[in-house]
Parts: sequence; C-alpha cells; structure tokens
Amino acid sequence: MPNGAPMSIDPGPEPVHEVDGQRARLERRLAVGGFSILIGVGGLILWVVYGGLAAVVSGVIILGGAVVLVGLWFLLSLMEWWANRPSS
Repeated sequence: MPNGAPMSIDPGPEPVHEVDGQRARLERRLAVGGFSILIGVGGLILWVVYGGLAAVVSGVIILGGAVVLVGLWFLLSLMEWWANRPSS
C-alpha cells in the first residue's frame, strides 16, 4: 500500500453482463430452428408417403397449434412484464 493508504474492501460497482439476455436469445433461436427442422422434415415425409393433401392438412393443424403456443408465450411474457415492472 503506497503512502500508508488504507485498503478498500468495497470492490466498486459490479460490471454489467448480458449473459442472461444472450442465453435467452440463444435458447429461443435453438428452439425455433429445431422446430423448423422437425416441421420441415416431417412435412416432407408426409408429402412423400401420403401425398400433398395430407401434408397441407397437417401443416394447417401444426400452424394452428403454433398460433396457440405463441399466444400462450405472449400471455406469459405479458404477465412476467407486469409482475416485474417497477412499482410507482
């Protein structure tokens, strides 16, 4: 310690890290990519085995399910935002 200055115990402000945001974006991209591959390969197999009509009908059903899941995700995100908003 130069000049006999006392040692500070406080390390100062913690650096800001975007690890949580990066992880959430990565998981979202992986989920979307994985489901896209599953839907694409599944649709192709349905097209080859059962024909175009079956693939189109299954695509409409899958799209309807995706709309429901996105709606639930939006609702839960809205609830999370509402619960974490700063109280005034």
